[in-house]
Amino acid sequence: MRILVVGKGAIGGYYGGRLLEAGEDVTFLVRKKTEYLEVESIHGNLNLPIKTIQAGEKTNPFDLVLLTTKAYHLNQVLTDLKPYISQQTTILPLLNGYFHLKQIAEKFPNYLGGVCFIESTLDSEGRVIQTSQRHDIVFGEINGEISPRVNQLAETFSKAKFKSILSHDIKTAMWNKYVFIAGLSGITTLMYSSIGPILESPFGWETYGRLLNEISEIAKTQGVEIFSPEKNMEISSSMGPAMKASMLRDMEKGLPIEANHIQGELLRLAEQNGIETPLLKAVYSRLKIYEQTL
Repeated sequence: MRILVVGKGAIGGYYGGRLLEAGEDVTFLVRKKTEYLEVESIHGNLNLPIKTIQAGEKTNPFDLVLLTTKAYHLNQVLTDLKPYISQQTTILPLLNGYFHLKQIAEKFPNYLGGVCFIESTLDSEGRVIQTSQRHDIVFGEINGEISPRVNQLAETFSKAKFKSILSHDIKTAMWNKYVFIAGLSGITTLMYSSIGPILESPFGWETYGRLLNEISEIAKTQGVEIFSPEKNMEISSSMGPAMKASMLRDMEKGLPIEANHIQGELLRLAEQNGIETPLLKAVYSRLKIYEQTL
């Protein structure tokens, strides 16, 4: 299977590196050419020579495109991908949220649903630093079918040193991750703190719970069964007091964030369904104030 990984960052670099380690034919679509990939991980380090291409370079279409870009780059990336995708190419997006699927569908019909569970970041030297026990990919057909292509993908992923799960209900899996990430990124960016001090503050636990409740009510309008706010709070607290959402880490580095894609889309759904969301609006306002500084 010829695999194109879009980006060599914290997500694409990790999973692309593991697939390359397993002997797969992996190419990275990058903005800046590099010859090596370095990963420091609790599951084993990697230092591998890699193949890279830049947008516009000619090559044959790929069998699988692993889409790991940030949402604010998605429109440009989908344009850049056109020469590398045929009718037989499958796109597997690993973005947070859900509504990027609509963007993808407008240009390419052969896509799956997907979500990943991992803590990873890039250091100042461009190395991927992966620190979580979980390094999972969950994927599947949006309609729940177990098709030949997802079976083939499951076989390919099974050779790599990460956990892969073929889901019969990827929509629910994506929405559960969406609710969790929207809540965690919301509370940590609003308070500008890791989760530990927030939950120890006088009204932190209560505020976090109310925010998750707002987000959960929005998600229920999509016909999915989601985890309770209490369970999501337990998951957050179990990750340790230093846990931060990647959105907060991006803010600390002065980088762009996915405010419109994560919180903005939820607010759009809330308005459509008449759901009151005062805390989510406060989070979104905080994020938009930050974006004005970029």
